Amino acid sequence: MKTNLLLSQINNTATAFTGKIQLLLLAVLFCFTTNVYAVIRPVHKRANGAAINNGNSAAEKKIKKPGAFTAPVISYSSPQVFVTGTAISPVSPTSTGVNPAGYNPSPITVTSPTFARPRGAATDGAGNLYIADYFLNAVYKIAPGGSFTTIGSGFLNPTGVAVDAAGNVFVADYGNSAIKEVPLGTGTPITLTNAIAQPYGIAVDANDDLYIADFGNKDIRKMANAGGVPFTYATGFAGPLSVAVDTHQNVYVGDTGTKPITEIPLAGGANINIGTGFTDAYAITVDNGGNVFVGDNDASGIVHEVLAGSGTINTLMTGLSYPEGIAVDGTGNVFVCEYGAGEVHQIKPMGGYYIGPLLPPGA
Repeated sequence: MKTNLLLSQINNTATAFTGKIQLLLLAVLFCFTTNVYAVIRPVHKRANGAAINNGNSAAEKKIKKPGAFTAPVISYSSPQVFVTGTAISPVSPTSTGVNPAGYNPSPITVTSPTFARPRGAATDGAGNLYIADYFLNAVYKIAPGGSFTTIGSGFLNPTGVAVDAAGNVFVADYGNSAIKEVPLGTGTPITLTNAIAQPYGIAVDANDDLYIADFGNKDIRKMANAGGVPFTYATGFAGPLSVAVDTHQNVYVGDTGTKPITEIPLAGGANINIGTGFTDAYAITVDNGGNVFVGDNDASGIVHEVLAGSGTINTLMTGLSYPEGIAVDGTGNVFVCEYGAGEVHQIKPMGGYYIGPLLPPGA
């Protein structure tokens, strides 16, 4: 019995030794043949509430690419504590080895379809771009690959477009003094309301509430759940031209004249001035990090970015003939309607990073 046990132990030891050799060979092969790819994509500038609670004292993600170099590191303190009923504050990561955030100084012109006077812009979660063309009385949906379709019909000088999470498209139909919906982006538009004087801009929040820049009535109107009678949400404007809403339901308004952008906080209280001296801000949007983008119709035709928190103003593009539509997608690409030239431009981000997926904004 002892002899059999000893032989069994020897056989087990040999088997284990062979297994170790095979494991070592696999590890060596892995080192020579495997590339580890980026977890954090170097596109955007900051994360908005992208905390991960894994119980560690510091959560880190690294970017590794083929070749020998020191990988950039993005880190932030954890665990994060979230309280029910309280908005989630943005996480402030620190980084080493990450190129400074910025934008490509050579924008790309969107070549299809052929535009006449593009004026409103929006994007959806799938990366589709929507453009309202004032002269062609049309709204276009442009897929990431460049193919396009015409959305709805019967518009007269559309000036604004917005898209909700379900893919419903909302249009500020300026010439008809109406707000229209194209359900799921297909079929005949539905008129939601004619109780608007001159709708220039439109935005939709996560609850499907619509915000309308009513130039003729000099105020911002709101329609709850994209239905019902619009009511006055904010007043005191000379002639609002554009409107945007962020993930926390703070509303931003571009007004006629040389003025700052107005932020209307969801929590109430006094309005907040964003930036200074924008001229006839026909175009405004805000990204997931709270950065505000403005089409400034001064003599230089400038596209500005106002950084969240610091209020620093960056110039992304200049020399435009009436930048009157603007949108930003989930990865930081900025799309600008140059009304006077009949063109749409794409400004690609460079450097920086973003952490995804984003956490919901809280309640």
